[in-house]
Amino acid sequence: MAITGIIICFLGPIVASTTGSFLLREAKSEGSDGFGAGIAGAIIALVIIANGVLYIIGSIVAGVERYFKQRIKEKKQTS
Repeated sequence: MAITGIIICFLGPIVASTTGSFLLREAKSEGSDGFGAGIAGAIIALVIIANGVLYIIGSIVAGVERYFKQRIKEKKQTS
């Protein structure tokens, strides 16, 4: 799970930023300002980064919780 979170966190924004800059260049070559495309790419990149960070944090919290539950269970068994 954490590996897919890392992939989403790092690969997604690269794709979104690249797409946004490509659309910005295309819009400028056609004569429009292209400001909306650049902003859309930046917003999508930020949303994907936030999603990946939350996914990684959730995975870490779940792993820590599982670790402590296992330690508590082992202590009860040895008592």
